[in-house]
Amino acid sequence: MCLHFVIPSGARRSRGISQFMSDDRKTPEMRATMTDIERLRHSASHVLATAILKIWPEAQFAAGPPVENGFYYDVDLPHRISPDDFEKIETEMQKEIKANHPFERMEVSRDEALELGRKGRLAALSDRSEPSKFKLDIIENIPPDEKISLYRNGDFIDLCAGPHVMRTGNIGAFKLTNVASAYYKGDEKNPQLQRVYGTAFKTKKELDDYFCSMTTSAQVCRCFCRAARLSLKNWRSSQKKPSSPPAISASAHRTLREKFSTRRAAISPIISNQCSRLWHYTMTLFIPIGRLVLSRKMQKAT
Repeated sequence: MCLHFVIPSGARRSRGISQFMSDDRKTPEMRATMTDIERLRHSASHVLATAILKIWPEAQFAAGPPVENGFYYDVDLPHRISPDDFEKIETEMQKEIKANHPFERMEVSRDEALELGRKGRLAALSDRSEPSKFKLDIIENIPPDEKISLYRNGDFIDLCAGPHVMRTGNIGAFKLTNVASAYYKGDEKNPQLQRVYGTAFKTKKELDDYFCSMTTSAQVCRCFCRAARLSLKNWRSSQKKPSSPPAISASAHRTLREKFSTRRAAISPIISNQCSRLWHYTMTLFIPIGRLVLSRKMQKAT
């Protein structure tokens, strides 16, 4: 059984990951370099917002970008979204994907965008009594010389510079993964929003492989931690008197490493590299430091 993980958007990005994936507002030049998977995940965030509105029409939305391993949308909603709500949200998302609505781009003037925001029509399925407060704030911060565009899929219209896939049916396989709290624009003086995370891939197989690789990575990490604890425990029990912590032998290092080689070979290169770094830090940093701390404690005790 595969566990579901999410890497927060603020986490450090791996080398080779597109610089597009961050919380900062993207320039038109940066958006032009978006990869196919980023476009797909960006589109999935719009479908997520569409689904949430069909369940909770009063929801207000801030930003919904792609991130390193998926996408998210920040939402202001009286109802506290939990993983128990994911199934019904995903059901509505599936309906929107099955409808295969086109993503239509519309350029508007600043005044037109502000008028739609005051009517509550941005990031909404229809006009509402409450204005689209976060979208109005975003419009105010768009540079004067930058074009303002909207994207429509079905009844949902959002303030967005794009780009997107051609139709909602192109999104493929997706899964909601987590929900967390986030201040609007990362400022604790601003309202606290609910950040709903998900991930999406072109095929169901890619989605399944992603979750299985994350599960395998977690299992390997736990094995490394157990090995480190066992090594420290064995060393401590072998010390009859205070002494300097001995370095781990090459044979012991090789034996432990071979123990995990089969499992590591089955996972992706990125995860494998992460495990290699974890192994290095465990064997060269954490274990020696732990031994040194224990040795000093034993010396003080005597």
